[in-house]
Amino acid sequence: MSYKGAYPSLPGLCRGTKFDQTYTWNDQPDPESGFYSFNGYTDTSLFYVPANESWKLELHSDPSVFALLRTDMYPFGTNAWTVFNDECGTKEGVLLNFNACTEEEFNCAEGTCVNMTARHDLTYIFAE
Repeated sequence: MSYKGAYPSLPGLCRGTKFDQTYTWNDQPDPESGFYSFNGYTDTSLFYVPANESWKLELHSDPSVFALLRTDMYPFGTNAWTVFNDECGTKEGVLLNFNACTEEEFNCAEGTCVNMTARHDLTYIFAE
């Protein structure tokens, strides 16, 4: 799996969401958490909060609009997030899929990107 040249995206939010859907990687990991963080193209940051062992998606312009995912691993794949104060409302269990797959790749639920051809003929199951 390679993320080179791919831009992580976050589909799954409602149409009126204020959260960005496309992200870039920060060049250096956070010195406190050791995790890389992500910046949306306009107004969103996605970063790890060590004290809560969770990932936080937050608007720069309004920090009261945010989403949380409790995990101590990168948030790639389909996960149930809790969203607060977004245009979509405050909801638990919102399934979001953070991934860095290209248009030629299929995004598996756990975050793995596989070639569309391999996905359709199931050869990715047997790949090492």
